[in-house]
Amino acid sequence: MSDVSDLPKGLKLTPFDPSFQQNPYAVLRTLRERAPVLQDDQFGRWFVTQFEDARQILRDKDVSVDPRKANPNSYARMLLANRPQNGSAAVSSMLFMDDPEHRRLRGLINKAFTAKAVEGLRPRVRAIAQELLAQIHTEEFDLIAAFAAPLPVIVIAEMLGIDPADRSSFKGWSDVGVATFYNPFRTA
Repeated sequence: MSDVSDLPKGLKLTPFDPSFQQNPYAVLRTLRERAPVLQDDQFGRWFVTQFEDARQILRDKDVSVDPRKANPNSYARMLLANRPQNGSAAVSSMLFMDDPEHRRLRGLINKAFTAKAVEGLRPRVRAIAQELLAQIHTEEFDLIAAFAAPLPVIVIAEMLGIDPADRSSFKGWSDVGVATFYNPFRTA
């Protein structure tokens, strides 16, 4: 086993580290090459960077995605520390639920994401993509800012019936919600 003492851990493996935020791919490539399975003892979490290993874990029904079931000192539990409580348990997104709860909620929304339903969205998604590309008037541009970030926001906003005039507010609220949830160091 190779020496991994110089590999990043803790905050250096989060968007709170400027280097990681700027280029997480270089950091993750180093992990994949030198320590495909790395224990981050600072936050009580594991990094698995090879596809087959990750797929095996994701298919394992004994592995939970619910942060409420995580070890008490883990990064996942830190994320819940300042989260609003509803009764005695933290309110959870279906993204962080295990079966059978996840399966039940997924069943409620499945019709919106059938192959036929998604195919029906194709013309509108294509039109939105063309509108965004038509707004680019320079040879050099930020692909994320000009295209990749607004495209899903517009599609989701339209699916939810958000008025186009409210899209920037919708995006702002979404960004705050994500940033707040994923920041274990936030204050009240």
